[in-house]
Amino acid sequence: MKTPARMHSPSNLFNLLSLSWFVALSALGEAPAGWKTNYTAALAQARREQQPCLVWFTASWCGPCREMARSVLVAPAVAQTLTNLNRVAIDIDEQEALAQQRGVRAVPTFQMLSPEGDALASLVGYQAPEPFLEWLTNSLREVKDSLLRQHRSEQRLAAAEQALRQSGARADPEAIRELLALYAEQSSAVRDPAGARLAALAQSQPALLLDGLNHPRLAVRIHVANLLRRRLGEAFNIDPWSDAAARRQAVAQWQQKLSSTAR
Repeated sequence: MKTPARMHSPSNLFNLLSLSWFVALSALGEAPAGWKTNYTAALAQARREQQPCLVWFTASWCGPCREMARSVLVAPAVAQTLTNLNRVAIDIDEQEALAQQRGVRAVPTFQMLSPEGDALASLVGYQAPEPFLEWLTNSLREVKDSLLRQHRSEQRLAAAEQALRQSGARADPEAIRELLALYAEQSSAVRDPAGARLAALAQSQPALLLDGLNHPRLAVRIHVANLLRRRLGEAFNIDPWSDAAARRQAVAQWQQKLSSTAR
């Protein structure tokens, strides 16, 4: 004989709803009000408003996360600082790929992101209200300084672009050096367009990029070497990892080779 379907009393339904509510809170470490859960939407809003985004990586099993939610994130001074800040809570078990992408190896982890999504400050582990507030304040100051540097870099990028347009076929070497310096910037909002402009120059005037292989930053040298190898083929053999003397000698040889080819 089948057991009759069990009817839920109002109290049972209330208990089930309460349990569901508790589980939903636990999945995000009991995040206080005001924390979003959609990372993509939060970052899009930050980019749209040109404001920082605070990301809190947490987990349902994380005791320190729950303790910070109960006693730190709601502390008056902390809560006041968080009021107008775009912030999102991420459960690392539910969004494992995102946690790996952001380099999260422990919870709680807090990351203060620029509007472009670059991590400008990170904090790992439980923090009491005062040190957490200090980190939060310093991080927001770093974002403000970063946005100011980015604005200045964007002005430099615009000036370099204008100089290149005005110089026509004979590209301004100083403008190219400025593009190389801008590619070394941390902000992707500046680095990416500078890299794209260097890529265009590699196709039209590869000889002008050779000096980039003597740049002090390895990332810049690797980018230039890759661009020139795509343009000149596998015969292009300057190793961006080699010592400065070897690179200078190889650059001089390629300058002579490209100069003779252009005649």
